[in-house]
Amino acid sequence: MISPAEGNAQEKGSLLVDIERMIVLQLRNRFLWMSVGISALLITQLTLLQINGASGRSPFGSGMSTFDLLASLMLMIECVTICVMLLSILSESALVTAWRQRWPGRPFSYLAAGLSCMPAQFIAALVLLLPTLYIHRYPELSAAQNISIPLTLMQRFLLVFLAIQVAGNLTLILRWFTPLPRWLAALLGLCAYWGFGFWLTWSSYTDDRFMRFNDLFFYNQLSRHIDGFPELMRSRVVLDIHRDFLNLFLWLLGAAVLTTLLWLPRAALETDRRRRQGVDTSGLSTEQADD
Repeated sequence: MISPAEGNAQEKGSLLVDIERMIVLQLRNRFLWMSVGISALLITQLTLLQINGASGRSPFGSGMSTFDLLASLMLMIECVTICVMLLSILSESALVTAWRQRWPGRPFSYLAAGLSCMPAQFIAALVLLLPTLYIHRYPELSAAQNISIPLTLMQRFLLVFLAIQVAGNLTLILRWFTPLPRWLAALLGLCAYWGFGFWLTWSSYTDDRFMRFNDLFFYNQLSRHIDGFPELMRSRVVLDIHRDFLNLFLWLLGAAVLTTLLWLPRAALETDRRRRQGVDTSGLSTEQADD
């Protein structure tokens, strides 16, 4: 007879196995790697333009400033992370089908599906981030101004990544606590993410306390490309975030943990309820009903 402690250990072990399998299924999505490939090509193009501009071989001038280049590189990595987040949430039916084909005897776990989103996003972003950190080291800038471009990129990526996690968790909260379809829940989650980014950029432009976050999101660059968009770029460029980074990091980390705790029990209860009822949670009819 299995004791309650042994049962809990087996349940935790099976959940970890389910999460690992879900991550594998997430990374097998060809649309995920398509978005990574497109972003990699754009990053390569920007890098070549910068190299040719610095060497005087580019017909487009001396290249982008370090400020504009970092903002553009971060935009590419940010877009990929958002794309993977949307694919993880919106393609749940395809994930269910793939799960049934590979592990037909194992019920589908909504809890594992939700928890596998963040690792999949992180892996996809790292595929782009690590080569970018290596190529754009700029040791001369570090020696002259004591500014580490790789550290600056990692700081910005971590903040943007946490903000995307909060948006993804808000989407899952709407998915589990409202009758909204997943596409509408994802749209509302994105609107919250865009609103936060615009608010932070606006605050960094109008308030000196937030000035170091002026280039965290791409909104300060949009006035150059969209007529009538408000000018949000500060005249003084600040690359290092320093201690201000820790404050925003803690706030976003706390928000990411809190929003995860809100949807996680509901997803676990739904999975357990269907297992107790003997319902195959990987059935297509069930997924259609959820939509």
